[in-house]
Amino acid sequence: MTAPPSSLFPPSRAAEKGPPRLLREANAHMRAGRWAEAESGYRRLLKEIPPSEAPRVMASLGAACRSQGKRDEALHFLESACKLQPDNPRFSANLGAMLYEAGRLDEARRHLESTLARHPDAGDVLYNLGLVNQKEGRLADAVRLFRTVLEIKPDYAGAFHNLGAIFMKQGRFKAAETEFRQALRLRPDYHKVRVDRALMYLLTGDRKQGRDEYEYRYRLNGFPDALRPLWDGRPLPGKTLYLMAEQGLGDTLQFIRYVPLARRRCGRILFQCPPLLKDLLADFPGVDQQVDRITDMPFDAGLALLSLPRLLDDDPDAQIMPPPYLTAPVDRLSRWEKAVAAPGFHVGLVWAGNPAHQTDWARSLHLTDFAALADIPGVIFHGLQKGQRAGEVHSPPPGMDIRPDADRFSDFRDTAALVHHLDLVICVDTSVAHLAGAMGKETWTLLPYIPDWRWGLEGEKTGWYPQMRLYRQKRPGGWDAVFRKLAADLMENLADRTRSAPVRTAAPPVPQRNHPPLTMPDAPLPEQGPSAAGTGISARIQEALHLLSRRDPKAVPALEKLTAALPGRGDLRMALGMAHWNRNDAAAALSAFAAGAGRDPGNPEIRIGMGNALRELNRNDEARAAYEAALSLKVDHVEALKGLALCHADDGRLEEAVRVYETALVHAPADPEIRLSIGNTQKRMADFTAARREYEAVIYHWPDYARAHLFLGLLDFLEGRFEEGAEKYEWRWKTPSMRREAARFSSPVWDGGPLNGCSLLVHAEQGLGDTLQFARLLPELRTRGAGRIILSCDPPLFPLLESIPGVDRVVDRNAPPPPADQRIPLMSLVFRMGISPADPPESVRLFRYKIPADPLKRWRDRLRPSGGDSAPDADHSGPPPILAGLCWAGNPKHARDRQRSIPVSALRTLLEVPGITWLIFQKEARHRTALDELAASLPAMPDIRHIGDDLTDFAESAAALAAADLLLTVDTAMAHLAGGTGCPAWTLLPFIPDWRWGLEKEDAPWYPEMRLFRQGADGRWAPVLERAAKELSRFHSSMISKAFRLSGK
Repeated sequence: MTAPPSSLFPPSRAAEKGPPRLLREANAHMRAGRWAEAESGYRRLLKEIPPSEAPRVMASLGAACRSQGKRDEALHFLESACKLQPDNPRFSANLGAMLYEAGRLDEARRHLESTLARHPDAGDVLYNLGLVNQKEGRLADAVRLFRTVLEIKPDYAGAFHNLGAIFMKQGRFKAAETEFRQALRLRPDYHKVRVDRALMYLLTGDRKQGRDEYEYRYRLNGFPDALRPLWDGRPLPGKTLYLMAEQGLGDTLQFIRYVPLARRRCGRILFQCPPLLKDLLADFPGVDQQVDRITDMPFDAGLALLSLPRLLDDDPDAQIMPPPYLTAPVDRLSRWEKAVAAPGFHVGLVWAGNPAHQTDWARSLHLTDFAALADIPGVIFHGLQKGQRAGEVHSPPPGMDIRPDADRFSDFRDTAALVHHLDLVICVDTSVAHLAGAMGKETWTLLPYIPDWRWGLEGEKTGWYPQMRLYRQKRPGGWDAVFRKLAADLMENLADRTRSAPVRTAAPPVPQRNHPPLTMPDAPLPEQGPSAAGTGISARIQEALHLLSRRDPKAVPALEKLTAALPGRGDLRMALGMAHWNRNDAAAALSAFAAGAGRDPGNPEIRIGMGNALRELNRNDEARAAYEAALSLKVDHVEALKGLALCHADDGRLEEAVRVYETALVHAPADPEIRLSIGNTQKRMADFTAARREYEAVIYHWPDYARAHLFLGLLDFLEGRFEEGAEKYEWRWKTPSMRREAARFSSPVWDGGPLNGCSLLVHAEQGLGDTLQFARLLPELRTRGAGRIILSCDPPLFPLLESIPGVDRVVDRNAPPPPADQRIPLMSLVFRMGISPADPPESVRLFRYKIPADPLKRWRDRLRPSGGDSAPDADHSGPPPILAGLCWAGNPKHARDRQRSIPVSALRTLLEVPGITWLIFQKEARHRTALDELAASLPAMPDIRHIGDDLTDFAESAAALAAADLLLTVDTAMAHLAGGTGCPAWTLLPFIPDWRWGLEKEDAPWYPEMRLFRQGADGRWAPVLERAAKELSRFHSSMISKAFRLSGK
């Protein structure tokens, strides 16, 4: 900070009076550390000097206030000094330092950078900007700034110190040692350097040197001299020892275990306890009395709590209290018992520490970072988070069931009581980790690459807490791998607990198509005034948001009532929109979002919600406008950019989509999903080299990112490299949704080796079409030595698949899996059997599903009542019409539905082909209505028969196909059903199809009776349908000729 302004007046002591004397006295007080007296002197001086001399006195007055902890007053005087002398770099440096200490890092950065623009060589300004970067985790920038400081001021000890601190956090311990030594060479009394070096020694296992050097903290400002004389560990019979808690709450909870041992060496212990822990530790053994201040009671010797291990650990008779040495108060246990009453595995979560901590950037997370845990069935999470990020509990990752319990905590006794009832605590390195550990609770603690000294550098276990497991980053910032292991271990933990009594798990809901996620704001506060007073509306809002966070359907009526009571609240309208969205009601969500936008026009999140809903409703132009409106409010909003890119991709503007994704990547370079989206878009453009480059870039930066490996494997498949892609394809089981699926099974996965009569569970995955295609491999398993074969699949397929030769039992895939010696996912079966998808065995190609006799006869009688020569109601005087099935749209929730489904309006060319009776397999009423409207607009009304409502399962669909002459379909389960039953099928494919269809051929290796009609460019269906119409006319002519030949005409 600024030195006292000694040069304001000429140094003439003989005639010194008035302002010169006041200045000299104030400066003397300042140098002696008498901050209050210095402040008083500078304040008096300000009243007696001309305005031109005021800035320097104000700066010194700010320094005096800062030294006393008067932050607001210090800022006021420093800001005033800077306003009066804006070009004084020393004043600016001190103001930046004060803003930094106040945690106002953005303001500090702007102020310091503005000063540097005018004074690029101002060493103190550079140094303070380096501190800001260091606090924000921008270590490379901080190192560069500190190096620049040393070029200007080679003797700047603080720069060496902070370089050492940074190198220590990077794991560069030798380099850190060098920098610390340089700092001490310049300033031997630089005690903070010794303290930081002590922490490095402790971290790297040099306990003796670390503990000894850590004692230098007593010489730092902030340690009261009144604590002396310091206790040296020798017995104090009949005397009083004063123990002072220090640093964080976690330190107190960890080291309070040493107090009973210290009590054996003295007559009485006074304990200065942090206020937040006083009640929890009120009856802790060895503490005779808690005190608030060091001056409250007399004592004979004092000590800071973290010095106890140095004095007591080497005592061979020491009996340090092992966990559990803390318990929850009995009176709080009953209060929190109901919180865990619901059936399930109850897990407490803490995702962030104190933001004021110097390395909080390395250890703290957001709740959304825990998305990998969200989909694990049977887990109920409990938010234990307090502080700035506590509100995130109301905006959890999709699918996470989390209760905002910390909202009801009044103190640490409540936290301890809930922890007592939980099955597990998962947390970052905060006080709750120490609380749970001290209580003996199973605790999983997430640690950064270079953690706090107490955790060491290696190992999953810690001697401090036997029930604790440590999850360590393997590289700086590498949380992804931590969460992957965390999710896998949690699922394994659940499997171990439930294997003896499996619980039925319903199939997960079908997600809506790809959309950028919405961020729910923290719980809104009720309006003030008569409308809200006395109505309990704040509690109603909290409850509604809790329902929303759990995706509970009751959130909709709760929020509808709130929006009616508080019609001006845009945030509640947004919450209502999200509740409708969670129920897959895009139209209702759009209505709520639109109402919210009218009341809160400056909220970009609402515009993103509108964009998502409009896109879901296929109103793409309006969706694009909504995302652009969000970007007009926040130009770098990454989720709005993602939404806009999706709109461009939907409309076939692929190059524009890539450009927008690349813009998003500039703002979020650590988001691997953006790179994957770029790769997927380039894949649609048939730029496979560029797509591969993006996938491989994600794997380079995030080696365990499962979706990147999966997409790379699918690209290998598409290009015919099945052997290379097979191993990558198995990474699908490491994606969050598939991990949940895998956790349901207890049998080991078959590796393709000899089965020797083992029972085998083959479980379906992904879509119905996948099951229909690959279930035809099952008869081959019997020839390879399988004993009992159980097929787990979707119930609509049962009537068709139960007749597969060699299959002993077909079960519901949503039910608990039956026991089996081994299991194999159906989509892995072809590779485990060593079969190339490009060349399946003849027995598989010719396999046909057996259609049950009853539906087969029923559909033949319905569609060919004359015994096969004509369609129903046909004019028997002319040639029989062709019975052609038609299926032009798949599941609208499929991620690639826009590419593979055909707009109804494009079907005109097909419907104009004469002599066709169209059997419409589409079930959705909207599709039927749209087709009828198109047919009515044609010059000649085509013969259209809607049969979708009568297709109750796949046996019915197969029977209907058996009565048809031909099926025209897009890439849906109907294509595989036709192929598996021998119905001639023409499959209409997008430019870049699913991998199983390849890129070039017109025939399908799995289905001899199938022809493939491919787009020549992305999104261009017209040429495909024109070609299909011509081929259909030829097919009709050939069928007529065949009919005439058979009739002898």
